[in-house]
Formats: sequence, C-alpha cells, structure tokens
Amino acid sequence: MKEIKETPYLIFKEEILEKNYKDFEELCKKYLENYVIAYSVKTNSFGALINKLNELGSNFEIASMEEILITPGKSKVFNGPSKTEEELKMAINGKFLINADSKSEIDKIIKILKGENFNIGLRISLEKEKFGFDYKNLDEIINYC
Repeated sequence: MKEIKETPYLIFKEEILEKNYKDFEELCKKYLENYVIAYSVKTNSFGALINKLNELGSNFEIASMEEILITPGKSKVFNGPSKTEEELKMAINGKFLINADSKSEIDKIIKILKGENFNIGLRISLEKEKFGFDYKNLDEIINYC
C-alpha cells in the first residue's frame, strides 16, 4: 500500500497578525522619524494575509510581475536582481520605490524615463553577495546615477 504524506498547511490567525502589526507600528512611531512598513510578498502570498495587511495600512515589498499584480495599488518597494523593462515601467507608473541592483538596471530605468526625474534606491551589499552594489563602489554608483 502506498504511503500518503500530509500536505503542509497554514494556520492564519487574523487577530494575532493585527496585534503584532499594530505593536510593530507603534515601535516604529516611537523610535523612527521616517519609516515605511512593507511586507515581503515572497514570504507568503496568501490572499487573506495580503488583504488584512492592506487593511492595516501595510505597504508591500515585491520582486516580480506576479507580486505586482496580486498586491493592492498602494506604495510598493520593488526589489530583486532581475527586473524586466515591463516590470520597471509598471513600477515607474505606479510610483514604487525601486531599489536598483546593477548599472544595467539603472540604464533600463534611464531609458524608460527619457530624461524625466525619478527617485530610486540603491541596494548596497556590505558583504560579498550576489545582490546589490558593493559598498566600496558607492561613490562611483552615485555618480553614475
């Protein structure tokens, strides 16, 4: 007889999420002057979770076209090392905070903007990692922008 393996499942408790979110938000207000709370959609894209976080006022950190499409039309932080031109156009039109990872990504953004100004973030790596700019080259990257 074939062994049946159980499928993992998620137990979602709205009241706990709401309490934790509000506690975290209070800490941000108390200790930070300027902050954005943005939930990482890649962590868990469960629809009820996204809806509840939206209701609580959360923003969203996204890394793909799919994540752009499943999150509400509010402030989004766009991370990820391989953003397509189509995704970048949507991010610029939606006024997302785009965190650029490479010179080629900056070049794509400049091409889309055609001379218009747009604020971006630069993803900086303090360790030897595959994501972001090496912190030792920060001056060069800022000047490149």
